[in-house]
Amino acid sequence: MPWFNESYAFQERASFSVGYIHFPPLIIVDEPDKGPEQVKGLLSELMIKSVSECNFDVNFSYLSLNRFYAAVAKGDKSQVQIIPKGIKQLDGLLIYSDFPVAVTALNMYWNKSHATQKTYNLKDLSDQTVVVISGYQYAGLIQKLREYPKLEIISVDNVKAAKTLLLKGRAKFALIYQSMFEQEKAFKNSFAFTNLSTIEYFISAHKDLANKEEILACLADVHQRILNNKTVKKTKSSHPINR
Repeated sequence: MPWFNESYAFQERASFSVGYIHFPPLIIVDEPDKGPEQVKGLLSELMIKSVSECNFDVNFSYLSLNRFYAAVAKGDKSQVQIIPKGIKQLDGLLIYSDFPVAVTALNMYWNKSHATQKTYNLKDLSDQTVVVISGYQYAGLIQKLREYPKLEIISVDNVKAAKTLLLKGRAKFALIYQSMFEQEKAFKNSFAFTNLSTIEYFISAHKDLANKEEILACLADVHQRILNNKTVKKTKSSHPINR
């Protein structure tokens, strides 16, 4: 029997879409072609539990952040996603959970063997080449970087590719979330970094999605209990696509 809380007064079964993308450790997608049943991490736990406990009707799909931004900007009101605030193209279109569900550090990395000074920061990016992971806006920082004089931005698919460019000297810096960078173990002692910011991730829903406040409240409630009990058991029968 689905979990029920009288504070979530759904007049009809809430329905929405969730796109997932590889964003360790929040979302771990080893084989995207195999579908959502192999997705691991907090988002997977959160959505699986919420579908069961809040009786949501959820459509899971592999959706890059750029495609998510484009879909919402074009009027797709069905999307629920975990993203940072401050995405320019989504201004005024989303509402967010009352508290962040994830916090991650954004760092600026460089190859220690190519360094000409002890540390660097954003002002050192002018006239340089910086590598970023494709699909991430870093809470609006990418847009600001495009205003830097003579800064070349190279987008790659993953951290391994970014490390390769730094090691080969094809890029001077890389902007990557610390959690993602540390997930890729190769050459971990070859790089130094400085922290640029701490970015908070919130559950978001389109402002015109039916039952949006109740959906966010129920998801937040489930999330709190997941944090209080990190040993969430996953069984084949509990996954929404197997229900």
